[in-house]
Amino acid sequence: MGWWIAKALHRWDYAVLLPLLARLPLRLGMALALWRGRLNAWAARDWRSMALQTRHIQRMSLLGAQELARQGLMPSSQVHACVAQRFVVEARDEFEAQLMWAGRWAELRCEFDPPDAPERLQRLLQHQGVVLLTPHYDSFYLGIAFLAQASGCVVNAMASAVPADPRVDPAVTRHFDRKYRGLERALHGGRVMDMESGVRPFYRLLQARQALVVLADAPVLPEGAQMQVPFLGAQRLIVNYRSAELVRSAVGRLRTQGRWPYGRIWVVDNSGDAGHAQELQGVIREAGGVWGDGTWTAAQAPSGDLGPDLVQLTPGFNAGFGAGCNAAWAQSQAPFVLLLNPDAQIEAQQLGHLAQLLMSHPRIAAISPRTWWDRVGGWLLPQATPQHPWAQFKRGWASRRNAVAWASEQARQTAQLSATHPADAPLWDVPMLSGAVLLLRREAVAASGGLFDESFFMYFEDAELCDRLRACGWQLGIAPQLDAVHRWRHEPHKAPLMESAKGHYWSRQGPLSRWLQRTWPGLTAMGELGPVAHRINTSAQAADALGPVCALSPVPSGDPAWVRAGGVWAHLSQHDWELLAPGDYWAWTEQGWLGFTRL
Repeated sequence: MGWWIAKALHRWDYAVLLPLLARLPLRLGMALALWRGRLNAWAARDWRSMALQTRHIQRMSLLGAQELARQGLMPSSQVHACVAQRFVVEARDEFEAQLMWAGRWAELRCEFDPPDAPERLQRLLQHQGVVLLTPHYDSFYLGIAFLAQASGCVVNAMASAVPADPRVDPAVTRHFDRKYRGLERALHGGRVMDMESGVRPFYRLLQARQALVVLADAPVLPEGAQMQVPFLGAQRLIVNYRSAELVRSAVGRLRTQGRWPYGRIWVVDNSGDAGHAQELQGVIREAGGVWGDGTWTAAQAPSGDLGPDLVQLTPGFNAGFGAGCNAAWAQSQAPFVLLLNPDAQIEAQQLGHLAQLLMSHPRIAAISPRTWWDRVGGWLLPQATPQHPWAQFKRGWASRRNAVAWASEQARQTAQLSATHPADAPLWDVPMLSGAVLLLRREAVAASGGLFDESFFMYFEDAELCDRLRACGWQLGIAPQLDAVHRWRHEPHKAPLMESAKGHYWSRQGPLSRWLQRTWPGLTAMGELGPVAHRINTSAQAADALGPVCALSPVPSGDPAWVRAGGVWAHLSQHDWELLAPGDYWAWTEQGWLGFTRL
């Protein structure tokens, strides 16, 4: 009952109170808006947290402020005041957005620092497009409008489609639509565009010598690289993001006999950074490769066996993982394509067997090996699970009924997959495969509409691809007799990007899915195993606090989890500890499930 009351008040706040404040005299409206922010800080309420049913913003703001205090950049006594100010700033931004929509922004005044900022923008735009990076500071929203009006230039802004997530209250979604449309009135023909719809329109407007405002705290591609590698008969493709050393290692693994014998390796540099591009070119040059300069088109390399087996493509910007993969895909006609993360490894012999299995099963579109976390025979990673809302609802319902029993059963099932299988073991027919180590049939991908949907900047593009393949009648399989290693690290800073992609994926599942998510935000919520009870700095401390461990999970539901081969119990080794990135984890111990923070 309490949740429904809170939800009703939340809707009334955005649908009635905010528009009412924008009709009051400015001083009174602003004063009440700031008090609204203080009330939100007291209740730890914001639109994201209401959608997720957890105090997300308060928790993340507290973690950030505590980190600043730990580094000596903020007195520890100001941590909680800083968190409260986060809510006040957002309330002020929401009030000013309503002023824009009501057409009252001209009643406000601004000062530029430096005073000639509009003239500077005019001069810059005479020669090139301009990207303006801004933090989410007080009144940044109005600042965009004033800059456009004072300079007379076309100014655009990059936004996110997260407010359109089905879990977000419709009143909040309408508020953001009004916010963006109200801002566009002041931008001299500029637009506010969602980054999830693809970033190429942003490059086109920069080519047209327009300005683009990007929030510095907007979701971005985390540091790292991704790669995809077609195997037999043609090329392997690698997509790089500021990870030249990973590319060096990847290319070295592919060219164990001096060169790649099956065609050509394509490396796409998605970093968009001149310094890194030079570093990567040094790696490519050292390996005897060639590169294209500032274009999606491949370098003019000799064809046939006499040509270089390593070619770098350099678009000059980061269009997203999916777009990078698609560009490399277009350069190759390989019958099979292997998607391989840079932190994943598969032996050449195992890869050969995987390709042979795909060739011998003509109705299978994609196939993966069994995947381990640290080494073959160590910690086993679970199978990927379908991501559509109905499947997630069933999992969430079972988890909420008894989180401990459900998480323990999931770990037991994963442990059973670690058994040794004969070479002729049948493939497992599965509904979903992870893109970490994934061999694809080009024919099937083409029949389903192509490789990746570029509206997914990063994450969930593999789920969307698997959905299309199965909808076209193709099958997906796991080869339990073959093994790969994926040294995946849980990094909490990637969570917002993951949540954004998840919301975008669910919004594509049809009107019923969107309606259920909007009216029942907790539809797919998972149960929780318990609080974080230990702060641990070393593997020795982990042994004392946890004892023998059979499974580890980075989420409070306990799923997904890494499980020891055979379901054995043992203390976390120093090697295990080093593979864990700092963050919260839950361990299945002889005492039950225990939460801890890896410092």
